[in-house]
Amino acid sequence: MRGRNAVFMLSALMEHPIVQGQIAIGIHAGPPYYDCTPAFLTGVQVLFDGYTNGRVKAAAPFLLMNKSEVWLYGQKAGLPMGITYSCERGGEKTCGRCASCRDRRRLNAVPNN
Repeated sequence: MRGRNAVFMLSALMEHPIVQGQIAIGIHAGPPYYDCTPAFLTGVQVLFDGYTNGRVKAAAPFLLMNKSEVWLYGQKAGLPMGITYSCERGGEKTCGRCASCRDRRRLNAVPNN
């Protein structure tokens, strides 16, 4: 959905009483979408600077990692990867057919390193 990550970032800014700090998003390298690029993060930072006088930073710690690298990072960190959700259809249950669901099947088959 066009603009989804911008909505997430701005909603976080609106809803959280943060005065100074950072708001992070889990975008990563690979998707062909504008809102998964360094340019997007720079644009969000411009908005944050305007609204907070530079006190809140936009962060994307996985921006330069591909989906497989993020998955392996989560496994190594002991995160509960089994409860994460990724489906382009966006329903309560995953569709099992979209590119994200196919990626998820592939990633589930990767052994812990």
